Amino acid sequence: MSLRLLLADLRSTRLTGLHLLLSQEKARVDFIDEVAVVNALAYKLSTGAFDLVIAHYSLVPDITILPSDHFVLLVAQPDKTLFQAAREHGALGYLSENSPEELLRATLYLCPGDFLIDPAFTLWALNEAARSSEQPLLPASLTERERAIVALRTSGLSAHEIADQLCIAESTVKRHLANISAKRKQRRERE
Repeated sequence: MSLRLLLADLRSTRLTGLHLLLSQEKARVDFIDEVAVVNALAYKLSTGAFDLVIAHYSLVPDITILPSDHFVLLVAQPDKTLFQAAREHGALGYLSENSPEELLRATLYLCPGDFLIDPAFTLWALNEAARSSEQPLLPASLTERERAIVALRTSGLSAHEIADQLCIAESTVKRHLANISAKRKQRRERE
């Protein structure tokens, strides 16, 4: 099956590079169109039928203008809100704007339901998933100090950094974290 591609990027050099790279895949690519301004992207999407849109986030004012299950988003740095919005809207991939050629070529073979994440973002994605999976506690079940520690921990601080910020010993922070963990376990067992 040959694809009709739409490439969207503000930077003409990156757009040209993508076009040259993907046009070499003659067995897979039938047609490539390009846009470099937001209004042109919305217009092209409303008037053309594209099998795959590869768009730089800077050209996408609202993720929902992209065709669900038919787009790959290129980003400068991973962003939790943008990542979640892309996943919820059916992105096929979430890649760095500096992805290697092989990864960009791989986007041509993605199917609806697939999700390709740039390996450069893997550690970030795992850390975000770990933070998101922590079950929130009911405020009444935590002391004021424990709530402060949870907030600092959720923001990514280590036990040592939390201790410095709250002017308490690191061992005290660790004891609070153990108490918080025990309360979480009790809550899960009750549920």
